[in-house]
Amino acid sequence: LVSKVEASGESGAARSGLPAELDNYRAALAYAEACEDPSSQLEIVGRSWPFWWYRGSAVEGVGWVESALPRCEGERSVRRAKVLTAGAMFAHRLGDIERVKFFAADALAVARALSDERHAIWPLIFLGIAASERREVAAATQHYEKAITLATRADEPRLVGAALNNLGVVSVLAGDYAVAATYYEQAIGISEELGTEDQALERINLAWCLNRTGRIEGA
Repeated sequence: LVSKVEASGESGAARSGLPAELDNYRAALAYAEACEDPSSQLEIVGRSWPFWWYRGSAVEGVGWVESALPRCEGERSVRRAKVLTAGAMFAHRLGDIERVKFFAADALAVARALSDERHAIWPLIFLGIAASERREVAAATQHYEKAITLATRADEPRLVGAALNNLGVVSVLAGDYAVAATYYEQAIGISEELGTEDQALERINLAWCLNRTGRIEGA
């Protein structure tokens, strides 16, 4: 089930099915931890974080990450990159920007050591979020643009759209609402094509920018 959640990353059968299995999920993690089965523990934590992104439980999730990471200390592996990325997401949900940067930077370093572009995408997005929260416009833009390049090569349009939306946020921070609107429009186009629910927030962001630029009719 967690593999389906990882693969979908969106609402649907996989994501809606995990809450019904939540007790089993917790039991499996507790068992893996108690039996010192790091492989199972890392796989479950690393693959299921899209569920936590939408369903909350960030405090519980970061606890599982902190339990799992010592089991793969020093590894340069995909499973460690995934767990570190999960840590960045949980820290983001908790508003802990320092830990977002810490987890994401480590995940990116692992992905780069493996020459694994696909698993570098989310760490770059989270680094962009951390920079954006600090109003570091140039750094955030650079991270998101790199994420778009890698996501395009990896044929991950959903992540392209996420980075485009976040570039819109950065443009708003810079006071360039017209540029922000173009990013939001591109992100909406991708969300419409994929049929994802991300477009709701993107449309709100676009409407706000159009209003700021005097394009009331478009808003």
